[in-house]
Amino acid sequence: MKHCVKAQAKWEQKPKALTSRISRAPTASVLYQAVFEYSQEFEYSYEERYQQEYGCLRKIVKESFESYLNCGIVRHGCARVVCTECEHTELLAFSCKRRGLCPSCDAKRAHIFAEHLQSDILLEHPQVHVVFSIPKRLRLYFRYDRSLLKHYYRAAWEAWQAQIEDEHPEAATGSIMALHTAGELLNWHPHVHSLCLLGGIINGSFCKLSSIDLDYLTRCFRDNLLESLLEEELIDDTLVATLKSWDHSGFNVWIGEELSSDQADARKFLARYLKKSPVVLPRLEKIVKKQETFIRVNKAKDCTSNIAAYKDYSPLDFLAAVSQHIPNLWEQTTRYYGVYSARHRGAKRLAEPEVLEHSTGLMPGHSTELMPGELPPRPSRTWAACMKRVFELDPLECPPSA
Repeated sequence: MKHCVKAQAKWEQKPKALTSRISRAPTASVLYQAVFEYSQEFEYSYEERYQQEYGCLRKIVKESFESYLNCGIVRHGCARVVCTECEHTELLAFSCKRRGLCPSCDAKRAHIFAEHLQSDILLEHPQVHVVFSIPKRLRLYFRYDRSLLKHYYRAAWEAWQAQIEDEHPEAATGSIMALHTAGELLNWHPHVHSLCLLGGIINGSFCKLSSIDLDYLTRCFRDNLLESLLEEELIDDTLVATLKSWDHSGFNVWIGEELSSDQADARKFLARYLKKSPVVLPRLEKIVKKQETFIRVNKAKDCTSNIAAYKDYSPLDFLAAVSQHIPNLWEQTTRYYGVYSARHRGAKRLAEPEVLEHSTGLMPGHSTELMPGELPPRPSRTWAACMKRVFELDPLECPPSA
């Protein structure tokens, strides 16, 4: 889990503030060029070249490629933004809003998600970043049948719940889990990143977990998942016994540093990481060798794992690799458990009016017309607010040269 260590080390690095807006150029990216030039050929040749390895070509993949080619391009649809003071006007191109393919839309979604978690979901108690991964021989089951991913989430959640209950039997804990399917080089590597409450709540009081038994947590996760796959009749008792007998079965749990309630930036950084795009544009290169074109996927510069530093794909192979990381239309890639679940939070708000007052500044039946400053900060709902927070540049303000 070297990429987790790398990500955690960067949350204190402040983004460089911009002095002027830079127009987005989606057509200049390697990803856009690959989709634009080869998506039709990829679709026509998919059944013969890739169906056996990746399964049937899903409708959502074709729709995502088509939508992505229109994303951020003015001639495919835009809105006109006009300043009411100086009447300066600009065109704002529409976005595709596709998951798992468009890095720009994924980045927007990640920022909104992080703001929502920090403002509305996460409790003011210590949290910890936990990553659950599985052996290679089990990963293919989840590629061909994505509905099985529910067992992955459940196995991870029940393992964390068992860890808390082992020390605090009556405590109610919580976790927010997000699925990542891409490895460093776009290989199929399903693993679950989670923000977990480092302890539990008993009668309104928080009981912190004194220590984490990593071996016990890993065994619980392994046993839970193997039991689920056994019930689905995907594996047999022989394979279960074999995996349990190995010293290094491939089941792994990684634990990050504790995040206290006053580390808001670190919390939001990890929340954004939970929603990160599988495609990282700066790590893509277009290589031409002897009139042949390759797409090179590089690892992160500070990753020290034993995987090769890069991998070269043919354009069609690259699109096939990318396609496997596009989730289905209504597929949930983020799940909330325990005290972070929607049901628990909703029931708590209904049962305790003072909780509603604390979180929104309103008592039931009160008017929403309050004086400025009376309400706490709410999650950002627009890309403009996200850009202002990240780059310290308000895209809704007219540029100096306007």
